[in-house]
Amino acid sequence: MNPTKSQPRIYRIMATRFSIKMHALGLALSTVFAGTSVAADGVPYDLGKETYKTETLFSYDGCMDHRLMGNSGQPKVFKNHVYLAIVVHGRRVRILQVPLDGGEAKIGKLDPDYVIAEDSHQYFTLGVDKAGYIHLTGGMHGGPWKYWISAKPEDVSKFVRLDPEQQGRKNAQAGPDKEDPKTASAVPGVQGPPGHGITYPHFYKDTAGDLFLHSRASVPSFQKGRDGKIVHVGLLSTYDAAKREWRVLGADIPKEFGGTPGHPATVWEDNFENGPAGGGWYVVNGAQFASAPDNTLHFCFTILNYSSPTGMASDIDDGSKHAAGKDILYAMSKDGGRTLQRANGSKVEWPVRAEAGPYQPDVIYAAAADYAAAEKNGGLFPGLVGGKLELDWKNRPMIMARKRIPNEDVAFRLENGKWVPCPAKAFGQWRDNAGVLMKPTENKGEIVRLWDEQHTRVVKLGQSEIEKLDEDYLRDTGTMVYTTKKGGNSGINVVRTTIERPATPKSK
Repeated sequence: MNPTKSQPRIYRIMATRFSIKMHALGLALSTVFAGTSVAADGVPYDLGKETYKTETLFSYDGCMDHRLMGNSGQPKVFKNHVYLAIVVHGRRVRILQVPLDGGEAKIGKLDPDYVIAEDSHQYFTLGVDKAGYIHLTGGMHGGPWKYWISAKPEDVSKFVRLDPEQQGRKNAQAGPDKEDPKTASAVPGVQGPPGHGITYPHFYKDTAGDLFLHSRASVPSFQKGRDGKIVHVGLLSTYDAAKREWRVLGADIPKEFGGTPGHPATVWEDNFENGPAGGGWYVVNGAQFASAPDNTLHFCFTILNYSSPTGMASDIDDGSKHAAGKDILYAMSKDGGRTLQRANGSKVEWPVRAEAGPYQPDVIYAAAADYAAAEKNGGLFPGLVGGKLELDWKNRPMIMARKRIPNEDVAFRLENGKWVPCPAKAFGQWRDNAGVLMKPTENKGEIVRLWDEQHTRVVKLGQSEIEKLDEDYLRDTGTMVYTTKKGGNSGINVVRTTIERPATPKSK
């Protein structure tokens, strides 16, 4: 696997070691319907008339059987290829390029080769921008960005490492003819993502094809007497492929709250320290969105907004030290995240926080009362954990969470401008281009497709459960591209399921 100097840093994957399979699998299908009359039910079409074709596009046996690999391997489709970052033996990253329509798969590497630390937080992931450049990041756990970009569009043969804090800004100011040769990029002027203390990176795309990147980050503490402490924040940035630069969706924490200029955040709160000061060091405040067909972004924010008077919030949670019970909030944007508004149209200021005021979006759930009850009773946190947002076929945002006591799913839906409870069965964690929602069942290789809680179909796709799925590609094309495991984490399959519909309706 090690090339000589005369060999390019790209490997032709031969059939003797790596198999490319293009066979359709037999599908065992079962259905559950509350009704079949499309006119009477008011749904776009009968799910029972769909057919499915599943193909294994590519199989690879050279992954490392390690949690690093289990956290890597997110597939991303751009034009005619699937791209994914994998971890091979020796904790080294490789980039797969798999054709959608047959042909030769390729595998690229970094130069110099990069060895990942023995830390599953430092997984690798990638995204592809509008121009076809492949963005790769990983190897971080509370540290500075480690970031690479392909030297050419749709090409895994060479990646250039960026220094987001120095190189991009220097080169952008100097121009392509005056770059510092020590930091010069094969993509002149490109700027890496902003932020510090990075963990858990994840790429997204909206329906306009713009690339987004979310991570946990940190900014200097604003509390008096807390020298050296930090505030953990959620950081969501968007990439301008024409300008080749990232921009944070957010702003500095306001000075009236003790914010430090030059350290922007997307979401934040001041409940972050160990002991009586708050919820513990391990706080993951986050921002996610679902993009509607008209590119309206519907955001779900999860923010810890409770300071324990007796100890770490996680002490009364599940013992995982994750302070899982967070406020769940909603806002929307019609301009790519530059501005935010509540469901009633009123403006929300960046950066988002859970406390009442101009920075607070619609509150779907506030955790403080449940934390206080748990502390008073000495029991586990009884409230909601998680928070996942998706749009139904009418483009109504829905949010799913889990109630800790009793252990059950709960869901909310925005109806006529108000958030109301709805059946948990109505929620799906993925959506296709027709507006059909999807979610896996407890049976391997099986999914539920649904319009709502009364119109569902259970589909058996294969023998293996979906490991990671390109949700953006499913939303845009209606085709599933995903991975399944092959012998633990040591092997990976890249799989495509094409869904044939009686008609492909346009979402309303």
